[in-house]
Amino acid sequence: MRRTDKEVTDFEVIDQILQQCNVLRLGFWDGNEPYVVPVNFGYEKKTGDKIHVYAHGALAGRKIEIIKNGHTRVAIQMDCANNLKLNPSNPCDSTMEFMSVMGAGNVHLLEGEDKRRGLEIIFEHLSGIVPDLPPHAEDRINVLCVELDWVTAKRWPNPKSSS
Repeated sequence: MRRTDKEVTDFEVIDQILQQCNVLRLGFWDGNEPYVVPVNFGYEKKTGDKIHVYAHGALAGRKIEIIKNGHTRVAIQMDCANNLKLNPSNPCDSTMEFMSVMGAGNVHLLEGEDKRRGLEIIFEHLSGIVPDLPPHAEDRINVLCVELDWVTAKRWPNPKSSS
């Protein structure tokens, strides 16, 4: 990362940033061109500082076709706490406060109890509760899981930075 003064390497701090974000941008490659779609998401921490990200969507559509056609490598990006710190006397000396997370991994469609659990994780992340889902609630949607191979984060201002 070029701007190491903004880099976040502590996994617990990355988790804190993830907790504050509620829109994930999923970046696909369909074999011809990139396709990026914003989605609501949930996530869970796995052993060894690994993260699984969950999103839901319609039973059919472009992202589902891309996955079914074998293009399962995706990139993720999310940001939050965006705030312009404008310097009115010199706008070019302004800065932006932010927190962001990026990563990449493989996506797959969930089935059965895994699909239902993924939906619960999404609701829990967005609302703070695991709702009592009606029977077969997951039958009307697809739930995707991205198993991230790597994740990186940035924030500004960054308490670890002396700048």
